[in-house]
Amino acid sequence: MANSRSNQQRDGARRRWRFLPHRPRGESGQAAIVAVLLIPAAIAGVLLVFNTGQVTANKLKVQNAADAAAYAAMDLQARQMNLDAYLNRAMLTNQIVIGQAVSVISWSRYLGNAGKHIDEPLAYLRGASYALDAVPPEGVFGNALRLALDGYESIMKGLALTAEGLGIGYGEALLFSANTQDLIYSGASKAFAALLDVATPGGAVQSTVEQLVRLNAGPKARVLAYTATSGAYHLEIGRFVAPWGGSTDGGGNDPGGRARMASMVNERVLGIGGDPNRRDDLAFIRDRGHPVGGFPWKFDIHVDIPLTVRLGAQSSTGKSGGSQLAKDASGNYVWSGADTARTSIDVGSSCKGFLFRRPCWKQLYGDNWAWGGAWSLPGQSQFDYYQGGNRRWSEQYMRGSDPGDAKTLLSRGGIVYQNAWSSDREGMSKVVRDYSGSTPGDFPGYFRGQSKGISEYRDLRWSDNSSRRPRSDLTDSLPRFLVLVDLPVREVRDSATALGINHDPDAKNPHLGWLNMHLDTQGAGKKAGVRAAAAAQVYFRRPAELWPRRIDGLDERANLFSPFWSVRLVDLRPEDRATLLGLNAVE
Repeated sequence: MANSRSNQQRDGARRRWRFLPHRPRGESGQAAIVAVLLIPAAIAGVLLVFNTGQVTANKLKVQNAADAAAYAAMDLQARQMNLDAYLNRAMLTNQIVIGQAVSVISWSRYLGNAGKHIDEPLAYLRGASYALDAVPPEGVFGNALRLALDGYESIMKGLALTAEGLGIGYGEALLFSANTQDLIYSGASKAFAALLDVATPGGAVQSTVEQLVRLNAGPKARVLAYTATSGAYHLEIGRFVAPWGGSTDGGGNDPGGRARMASMVNERVLGIGGDPNRRDDLAFIRDRGHPVGGFPWKFDIHVDIPLTVRLGAQSSTGKSGGSQLAKDASGNYVWSGADTARTSIDVGSSCKGFLFRRPCWKQLYGDNWAWGGAWSLPGQSQFDYYQGGNRRWSEQYMRGSDPGDAKTLLSRGGIVYQNAWSSDREGMSKVVRDYSGSTPGDFPGYFRGQSKGISEYRDLRWSDNSSRRPRSDLTDSLPRFLVLVDLPVREVRDSATALGINHDPDAKNPHLGWLNMHLDTQGAGKKAGVRAAAAAQVYFRRPAELWPRRIDGLDERANLFSPFWSVRLVDLRPEDRATLLGLNAVE
């Protein structure tokens, strides 16, 4: 019974199997073949993604290297221009120190002559003292005045001669120091300009650019066409920045570097041009004219007898002079100083009136008795500026606040030595007589004659001559510096080198070349590799958070007297891209 049931179950299973779908015995194993064919394609896809990632990563690396190199090169240029600004400000300060030294020497010589000739006005004062004998109580005032004058003369002669020696020694030392520092600053400006010039072969800029490229893109990365790009920048920046800032003498609409330096010095010292930064502590240079007070140079003792006569004497003394920086007939910018003193002594008298006589003064003495002068280039044979035709000084200048495309040449002038000629002609004539030429033992010029009185300094060109540069504000228009970096293809890590494959046996087979796993990127140049370019520019900007506006309320334009030059990366312009395409075609 059991066997019969088992047989029935087997027969039913056989019948069901005949109706189920089933594969022919010859088609087994086809999925394995498809999988084997897909594995190489999958591997090739992975390697392609790896190679593409390597190209992208290296492109970013090379681009970062180009950015860093261009920025660093212009950062050195900005540092140089800021250094020029500090050196120029120091040289401007030295010019003021030279003016101070000339003023001290002129004033010291004036004191020396005062000590030598003080007996002249004092002799007349002694004579005038006898007019005081009639003033009650009789003889008291006159005797007291004569005794005081005797003691005063002895003291002042000794003090004046001592002050002359000390003052001239101090002035010459100050002049030597200022001239020496001026030459050092001027030389430093030239040296750093050559050292930090982008076109200097093997210079600091080129070394910095190449080092940054190797550090950021790899030791085998290189800067392409550096001589061409740096040479182009050198020529272009020369149209904007130059020694003297342009022509050495006035011409066209450019007054030249000497005239600009003299203009800034005069604005600061003399207070011309409405400069709010005029320093009161420089008044000793600017104007040494003032009335002299105190006995015996100013006094008035008298008694008037109505309708008859004046009994007594009076004295008044005026000091004239000052110093200035101006161009002489030979084209030298010379600091010169003059100091004079004039005393007037009057005695009481009687003058005729319309009906009756009336008390009045009669001049007993009126003359110059102290004078001194000095100038900063005694190496010249003659200084004729004291004897200028109308005794006025003049100069050409341009307002620094004007935009570069609106600058015009202006002129201004003033009276020589603060009206010393009109107030004491005799004294100024003595200055011309004694100090127009080089005096024995005079302080030397310290080679200032070679630079016509103002040492060479670097400044921006302001000329509107289109052959030099566009007439525009230089705040944002300085040239751009281009850097082109190349990383050879052999230095890019690809899938083959990652797997340690040094040779592809079928790489040259035209049918199997697609199996080559080495990276093949032509880049933009003639040789395979990864390339990138960047541009940077120096610009001028006064930090708004520190000084939103100048003290005088004006916006500050680009200049080489304020150290506010910085650097920025800029986008490539169409002309930059055209330059790079030309360089890529060569390399």
